[in-house]
Formats: sequence, C-alpha cells, structure tokens
Amino acid sequence: MTGRTAVAGFCPACGGVLFLDPDGCVTCDRDACADPYAAAKVLADSELDHLVKVTEDGWILRHPLVERIGDLLMTCPLNDALGAMTGCPDPPGVYVATLTGDGALELWRRS
Repeated sequence: MTGRTAVAGFCPACGGVLFLDPDGCVTCDRDACADPYAAAKVLADSELDHLVKVTEDGWILRHPLVERIGDLLMTCPLNDALGAMTGCPDPPGVYVATLTGDGALELWRRS
C-alpha cells in the first residue's frame, strides 16, 4: 500500500485491508472485493435507535452499530421484549423500540 494511508480495521465485505482513497473515503484494497466502499457505508450510518420493521408476518429488529462493540447486541434486552410481544403493532411499518425504566417495551412509529 505504498503512498496510501492505511486505516485500522478490515473490510466488512471481504476482510481486506482498508485505506483512505484520495478523496478521504475508507476503501478496501482488494481488487476482487464485491463492495470496496462497504466500510465507508457502514461508517456513514448515523442511526442510534433500535428500529423494528413490522410486517404482516412478524418483525425484524435492527440494532444500532454501537452494539457490535463487546457483542452487546447478543444480550440486548429488546430481543426478549419483542419476542414476548403478543401480536404486532398495526399498521406495518418501521418503529423505534425502547425499554422504559421498568423494562416495559415502547414502540413508536417512524414511517
């Protein structure tokens, strides 16, 4: 990587080495990488809330990226709270999920 500024970490798409391109964008060094800008895309995600996509068939929880640190998402209490939910909110859509101080699940519609 002569002449390029190395970036600590690895490409989330292929595990390659990261560097800064001339425009300052974090980029993968592997020519065969399916998405050489995957790290830049991940870093550009500023969402800090837990989002729940509710469909007619159930729900999908999207954790904020910070929960990847120390595997916090593996023990996130929202998983259990959503799993214990009887039925899904109506209408389908995207909701922000939080827990109250006493552990009760709160959902409010984002879109």
